[in-house]
Amino acid sequence: METTTKTVELRTLTARPGMMLTTDAAAEHPYFTERVYLGAGDDGSRWHEITAAEAEAIMAAKAEEEAVGASAEAETQGQITADAGGSRALKDPSSENS
Repeated sequence: METTTKTVELRTLTARPGMMLTTDAAAEHPYFTERVYLGAGDDGSRWHEITAAEAEAIMAAKAEEEAVGASAEAETQGQITADAGGSRALKDPSSENS
């Protein structure tokens, strides 16, 4: 076994206070962070700053889209029931066997 020691230059991008870094906020699954550790072949040009409030709003909108999509999918699969008043709830699988 051989042990070697190397000196490596670590390059980081750090967002300014109140800002977040992202590559593509419009992506299906956007990524937001305060710090990025750049790889050997990455020059950092694909990263840009947006405000933390913008990032939070995008994350909330994506979460809402996913919740609505999951609800619609469950409804089409017959997993959600609706009463006469319009209230919706997940079906109890044990009630279908009785």
